Amino acid sequence: GELAEVEYSSTPIFQLAVPRSCSGVPSEVLLPELAWKSRGQFYDTLQHLARRYMQNFATFKDGDRYVGPDLAARISTGGPCLESLDD
Repeated sequence: GELAEVEYSSTPIFQLAVPRSCSGVPSEVLLPELAWKSRGQFYDTLQHLARRYMQNFATFKDGDRYVGPDLAARISTGGPCLESLDD
């Protein structure tokens, strides 16, 4: 379909692949930071959400007992990355 042919951007912190365009979809929907009155508030909220995600995910730090150390390490790298805002 159409989305297989469009360019994607990576979101900060959560590194989600988001299409840059899609017929009939406003860019504010595709790129949520455009819908906020203040990009600073958007990024502050995104950082807050990432920290909460990381705190919650820490409760599963013993997950390697259930899925093995290799898979647990791979899963943990899929979470948010606060350093990505520095790029």
